[in-house]
Amino acid sequence: MTTPPTAPAEGSWDVSTAAGPLHVQLPRSLRTAWPRIVPHLPGAAVAGCGCGSRPATGPRAAGFRTDPDFDTALLPDTAAPDDVRRFLNAVLHCRHLGRGVLTLHAVAAARDDQVLLLLGGHGAGKTLTALALHERGWQPLSGDVSLLRVLPDGSPEYLGGTTAFVVRSAEVARYLPGTARRYLPGPALAPDDTADLAPLLPPAHAAPTARRTVRLVHVRVDQRESPLVRWAERQLRHSWLYQASGHQLDRVLRCDDTPLRCLEPPELTRARLALTTRLADRVPVLSALGTPGQIAAGIEDVLVPVPA
Repeated sequence: MTTPPTAPAEGSWDVSTAAGPLHVQLPRSLRTAWPRIVPHLPGAAVAGCGCGSRPATGPRAAGFRTDPDFDTALLPDTAAPDDVRRFLNAVLHCRHLGRGVLTLHAVAAARDDQVLLLLGGHGAGKTLTALALHERGWQPLSGDVSLLRVLPDGSPEYLGGTTAFVVRSAEVARYLPGTARRYLPGPALAPDDTADLAPLLPPAHAAPTARRTVRLVHVRVDQRESPLVRWAERQLRHSWLYQASGHQLDRVLRCDDTPLRCLEPPELTRARLALTTRLADRVPVLSALGTPGQIAAGIEDVLVPVPA
């Protein structure tokens, strides 16, 4: 994976995404944090060190702000990296929605002409399932957040996602010991220890293949339950899609307890509902329960055609 370029010491820079360039005013305090922020912005890249960006003018904003069209983000001097990541993701969510693109809480993996989007709540086992699929020859494409364009007929196009691929080391060692031995630096010291397996993803500059067939799977890793893979009924899959599409808004800024959901105006909320409705009407969603290995095997049994 390529390393994001270093941001200028202060001023403004451009984040390029499927929604076009977003101009961001940068306080000096964020210079060293920039490479840690970019991998968590879905489908984002930087054209260069301020190349083509607008110069910073006037006093620094006292708080997080955007212009009315979400084309410029203003960050306060006191901005912390976590708040910047959350705020920019919420702004990008709105910009993508305005162009018919959903920002889904989903891990993506691909093989041949198929892309799987693994849906599920926080801690459901999406990344573990992607790693289990990787053991079976699938290529992880994005971690945690994926971009999906919904065409007028409801068919989806995968447009990329986040380039951070963060896993809980203890969970990988528990369910996928072979993967843990191969990719993790050492034994987990605590249940919350994490590792970033970003080298498993394609290079950051690799363009996604939009014309691949997109399949949707809602996963829940739980070895206490009998494994179960089945198609979900329409209302349930719409609920899952709508919930996954609002993930970037379900945050509160640490600095002032501002809920990011207020950034999505009513017209964009209606647009998100329309897009998820169209997608739920067109694309079936597979519901998968079990260990990561059981889910991966069940997905292949249902979705992958048997060679003639």
